[in-house]
Amino acid sequence: MEGEAVYHEVPLDSEDQKEKSVTIRMPKRVETKKVEHRCLLITFIVGIVLLLAAVLASALLVYFLLEAKVSTLEEKIALNNDHFPQVDETLISHQCAIAPNLTQLPNGKKYFFSDPIYRNWTEADKGCKRMGLHLATPRDEADLNATWVEAKKTKDDVPWWLSAKNYGNERKYDIRWQDGSELEQNSTLWRAYGDKLTGGCVFFSTDPDLSEKLSGRSCRGNRFFICELPSECY
Repeated sequence: MEGEAVYHEVPLDSEDQKEKSVTIRMPKRVETKKVEHRCLLITFIVGIVLLLAAVLASALLVYFLLEAKVSTLEEKIALNNDHFPQVDETLISHQCAIAPNLTQLPNGKKYFFSDPIYRNWTEADKGCKRMGLHLATPRDEADLNATWVEAKKTKDDVPWWLSAKNYGNERKYDIRWQDGSELEQNSTLWRAYGDKLTGGCVFFSTDPDLSEKLSGRSCRGNRFFICELPSECY
């Protein structure tokens, strides 16, 4: 018809269709990527939270286990303290305060054997002094044999602290008894050469496989101990 506009459909070629398709679909892909990133972020955060919760739970468990162990240890220490002989407090300052339950041995000296009490060397030393005694000082074979035999009868197969201690360091030999006299490096009282240099404090063991000889170890270990009545108190 004359004067009427005529329109023709022009089909899009393949490139135009791809471009249009891309133009239409891009926003959907971007949105999907955003969702995926958010999900990953949330998953990561949840994982971190769960990990922290697990670490906290483990820490709390360790704390309560340690608390239980400490409580048990304190109960044992309290029980051991109950076994200490009760000494008249007015006698403590006296040099010859006599503690009860002393055992007189064939060498004529009197001793206290700490079973069932065991302490590190420092606490053992303090415990003896609180009773007006000092850690045992077997300077010769006779004293050593007498105390070892009685200790073995009291508690077999355990170590017992004595009064000698290294006042030097691990590289310097300076082992002395409680009165300051030297325990010689070549003394026949030693069990073996190496033992006299490996630790700060001296003990013997009532292990059936060991003879009644002296050994040295770290002062920090808990062991039974032997207290001796000072010679001036006889």
